[in-house]
This record gives sequence, C-alpha cells and structure tokens, in this order.
Amino acid sequence: MRQIASIIISIIVVIVTIILLLLNLPNGNYHQVKDGTLNLSNWDGSSTVQLDGEWEFYRDVFVDPNEHTNLSPEFISVPTNWDDEFNRSMSDIQVGTYRLLIVVPEDDEYALRIDSIRHASEIYINGELVGGLGVPSSSRDEYSYREGKYIVRGHSVEKQLEIIVHVANASENTNGGIVKPVLFGKSDQISLVSDRSKFIDGVIVGGYILLGIIFLFYFVLQKNTLNELYFSLFCFVQGIYVYTQNEKLIYLLYPEIPMKWLLSIQLSFISLAVLFFFLFIYETFRNNTSNKLAKWIKWILLFQAIYFGIPKSNSLLLRYLSFVQYVFVSVLALAFIYIIVMIMKAFKQKVDGSDYLLVATTCFTAYVTILGLELLFQINTEQIPLFLFLMMTMIFSFFIGYRRKLSYERIDNLSKELLVLGNFRNHFLQKTTEELKKPIHQITEYTNALMQGSKGPLKKEQYDLAYRMHYSSKRLSSLVEDLNFVRGEHDHLQLDIKPVQLAIIDEVIKEHSFILRDSNTIKIENQIPGDLPYVLADENGLRQIIYQIVQNAIAYTKEGKITVSASYDQEKVYVSVEDTGIGIEEQYQEQIFNTFF
Repeated sequence: MRQIASIIISIIVVIVTIILLLLNLPNGNYHQVKDGTLNLSNWDGSSTVQLDGEWEFYRDVFVDPNEHTNLSPEFISVPTNWDDEFNRSMSDIQVGTYRLLIVVPEDDEYALRIDSIRHASEIYINGELVGGLGVPSSSRDEYSYREGKYIVRGHSVEKQLEIIVHVANASENTNGGIVKPVLFGKSDQISLVSDRSKFIDGVIVGGYILLGIIFLFYFVLQKNTLNELYFSLFCFVQGIYVYTQNEKLIYLLYPEIPMKWLLSIQLSFISLAVLFFFLFIYETFRNNTSNKLAKWIKWILLFQAIYFGIPKSNSLLLRYLSFVQYVFVSVLALAFIYIIVMIMKAFKQKVDGSDYLLVATTCFTAYVTILGLELLFQINTEQIPLFLFLMMTMIFSFFIGYRRKLSYERIDNLSKELLVLGNFRNHFLQKTTEELKKPIHQITEYTNALMQGSKGPLKKEQYDLAYRMHYSSKRLSSLVEDLNFVRGEHDHLQLDIKPVQLAIIDEVIKEHSFILRDSNTIKIENQIPGDLPYVLADENGLRQIIYQIVQNAIAYTKEGKITVSASYDQEKVYVSVEDTGIGIEEQYQEQIFNTFF
C-alpha cells in the first residue's frame, strides 16, 4: 500500500513540476508587447503584467532618455538573451538600449520588478533614472558587473510610461540582456509580490537551518551516525546558499557585498551542499556504492568548493564566467547522477524506507533538471527548484526518522527476547543449582568424615584422594553460590563485615600447597607477614576471592612459582598474587571483573 502511495506521489510531483514550469514560460496573452508598445488602457490594475513581447532595441549605443533619437530601432524578444544580436569578436563590452512605451488607464505610481538583466543595467522611467544594478558602460574600466532582483518605481505622465533600459555585458559571457520576465504593476502590488517572494525564501532558509539543528542534536546524542551529521551539515550549507540566491536575502544584511564575494559564496556553498548531501547518501547506502569512484567524487567536490571559495578579481571572474558555469554544472551533474544511481539501487534492493526513496529521487531528479534548464537556458523557474529541494530534504528527514523508528523497534524486540531468554536462564540455573546442591553437600560431608577417620583410618594414598575430593567439592559449592547470585536469587550480596585475621589466607595457601606437593614445576610461596592488623571484610567472601585468584594462577602457570604477599600502607592492607604464568593480554584486562570472563 505504501509503495503504491509513493508511486502516486511521485507522479503528482512530476505533473505539478511540469505545470508550474509551463506557467512560468512566456505566454501569448492579450497584454503581449508589440512593436515596442504595450496598451494597458483597458487594464483594471488588479493584477500584475509580464512585459513579454517585442521591445525596441538599439544595439551598441546608450540612448539618451531625455532626447529624441533619430536611430531606427530593431525589435528584440523579451525575455531572451541578446547573443544573436552581437558579433562577440567585434566588441569588448556589448551594450544596448531597450525601450518600451506603456499606456496605462490612469496616472499613478507604477513599478517594475526586475528578475535578471545581465550583467549591468540602469532603468529610466519618463527620462528619470529610477534604479539599476552594476555600472553599464562600453569601457572595460568603468564597467561593473552585478546581478540580482530589484524594484524600480516611477509616475506616469499623461497616462504613459516610457521605459528605457541601458544594458551592458562583457563579450566573453553569454546570456546577456533581459533574460527573465519583467513584472509590471502598481507600486503596492509589486511590493507585495517581492515581499511574498522574500518571505518564502526566508521560510525555506529557516526550514533548512531548523532541520540542521535537529539532526545535529541527534548526532551529538549518539555520535555514531555519520549520515545524520552529514545531513545536518548539508541543511546548514544549503540554507546559506538559498540565502544568497533568488531574492538574495544577503543584500538585506550586506547590501554592498562585492559581486566576486557573492559569487564565490554561491559557488562554494552549492559545492559544499552537494558534497555533504553526497556523503549523507554514501554513508546511508554505502553497501550499494563503489568506494573508489565515491572517493574521487568526494575530493573533486571538495576541491571545487575550496577553489570557488577564494574570491577572484572581477576581470578574471568575467573572462571565464561562462566556462566556469559549464565546468561547475558538469561536476555537479556527475555527483547528481551518482547520487541518483545510489538511491535507485537502494530502492531496487528494497532497503528499509524504500518508498520514501522513490519520492525523494523523483524530487531530486526534477530539481536537477530544472536547475540545469535555469543555469544553461535562463528559463524562469521562480521558487520551483527551492520547493523541490526543500521537499526532497523533508522526505529524507522522514526517511531518517523512519529508520530510527525501525531501529528502536528492533531494539525493543531484542530487549523483549533477551528478557525471555533471561527468564529461561534463571529457570535453568535454579533447577541446576537445586539439583547440584544436595550431591555436592553429601560429597563434602562424606569426604570430611573419611578424612576424620570416622570409618576407620585411611592409608596415605586414600587420604590424599579423599582430600582432593573434599577440596573439589568445596570449589563446586562456591561455584553453585555464584550461580545463585548470577540468576538473581538475592537482591543484593549479603556480607558479614567484621574484623578478620589474614591467617585465613594461610589456610587457602596450605590447601593449594598440599595439592601441589608432588609437583616439581610449580611452587607456592607465602610471603604474608604475621604481624598484619585485622581487616574489615566478609570472611567467607575474602576466602573465596583469594581461593579463586590462586586457583587461576595455578591453572595458567605451567612452571615457576606463585607468590602470595601482603603489605600495610595508610590504614589499608594490600594483598597481591603474582605468578610466572602467561598473564592476561592487555586487550582483555578491562574485562577481568566481568561475570564468567
């Protein structure tokens, strides 16, 4: 059911994307500009108008807005680039003038919203300079590159607005001129459109930053989920990139930021965004990737981010801007293709959450396609790429959350299984210890009776055998008590703390020495001073601990000696058991106090 839903959602994403893209393409409505004139005398003023159509165009000259020109105009389609109008080899800086006469129903203040004029522009309304970006000039020294969205305002005179736009573009760069629609309307309407667009960009930036904080918090809590760290970094970097794109909210903070710095931030941060997104996908689906190719792509993206992060001079920036765009797009395309392949492999293998992956891949593919169309052909896409990318980011966040949920469910199921196994273990140990206690107790009592001679004197060999049996039964009895504690028979260890003489250690050593009396390879030395003070301890517990440590030393010492010593220092008694055996490897030393180690 969920897979069917994901397929339906993916189809809807594709359809909506195509519809939005078509709605942003120039259309042939009744407000179409013809022969440099747009008659809006019947316009009710309730909506904005795209100034699409045939504008007057004067090539290689800036027409004086306050003087009548005798030059014969050409006509150029707006929006479009003017590359076909110029011979790039003949001019260092391409310049031209756009002119449009708008007839309005009433005199009022009107406004133009400029989306993209490449790469320097000044706008005049009825002969008055009302705004622009950069410095349009035919001189390389005076020419200044700057691009972005801006609004200009002017009053109509006798129900007419003469709009003159001076545009300049360095000859080495393509896509010059008015390349995106110019929006016209009453001043308050244009302001509303601009404010709405800035608000949307602000929401998108805030969404990325919030997601970045959330997943950084997840990573800090666990510290072993690298994919969540990379996803967090991707969200932060993508948020900063969006801050410099579209409405360029960065101008609100730093209106005079040099263009070379802005372009460096844009190119560097989009490279970093793709890099961190690539690493997120790689860490999430690393079983479906080629490590060698992934490493190359990672280093190429990192190099590209560092290289473009260094601001270039304006002359160098302009000279190679078009070439840089194609190289930049090529590298990103390589990374995008690899990302799509990784996601599709994961979807094909039906990894957990694969239905999310189908929708995310659809959004990602649509985003890359539209981004490429916008960069290469200057198609007006408004906020479509941003919405697609934010939607894809949200889906991947849902995907991560879904996998977290599955992990928690697996942990919960494992906990329940362990609880069942623990109960089974306790039941088994209970039965085992109950069955062992009686025969062990009987062996201990019988062997003790034999050694005391209650059934008659024993020969030396018989006494030795009886002693070994008695010794082993006591050891088994201690192990049974350990099993009782392991299975939780007692809520806590019951200790009888009282002053104890360390002479009990002598008894343990004598027992082991007696067992080893015929051994020619292992000797036990007792170096415990006889004048040591009493110690506060549980007598049985202390005896059992020393017994186990000495027994362990005997088990792992093939030849040599075992030395038991004690010393008094600062109101504490330190007991040590030293042997010449194989010892404990360093990697296991921290586990010596673990149960059953």
